Amino acid sequence: MSPSDKPLHIVLNAVRTDKADDWEEFTRSELVPLVKKQRPELLERVRLLRSTESGDEVTMFAFLFEGGDLDDYDLKPLFAAEFGEDEGQNRLQPWIDMFTKDQEGWSFHSTNLFQSRK
Repeated sequence: MSPSDKPLHIVLNAVRTDKADDWEEFTRSELVPLVKKQRPELLERVRLLRSTESGDEVTMFAFLFEGGDLDDYDLKPLFAAEFGEDEGQNRLQPWIDMFTKDQEGWSFHSTNLFQSRK
C-alpha cells in the first residue's frame, strides 16, 4: 500500500468559542503527552486544524489522522490505561465538556481525478 492509499480520517470538533483556547491548550498539554507516552507512532500521523473564523458560539477544529483505523485514535482507552477507568474519564471529561455537540468523523480514501472508475 502506498502512502497515498492509506485512509485519511477526519474528525470535526465543534467547541464552544469561549473555551476554544482552553480546548486547544488541553489538547496540547494533556492529550499530546499521553499519546506520546503510550502511542508515540500516532503523533506523526495526526494534524489539528483550527477554523480561521469562529461563530459567536462555535469554533471548529478538525483532527486529520493518516492511516490505521479510526479506533486507533480513541482517547478513552489511553486515559483508562494510564489512570484507570474512572479517573481516566474524570481527567478527559473537562475536554469533552467544551464541545457543543458530539464529534463527527469520517474515513476517506484517495481517488484519481484523471482516470474514470468505469
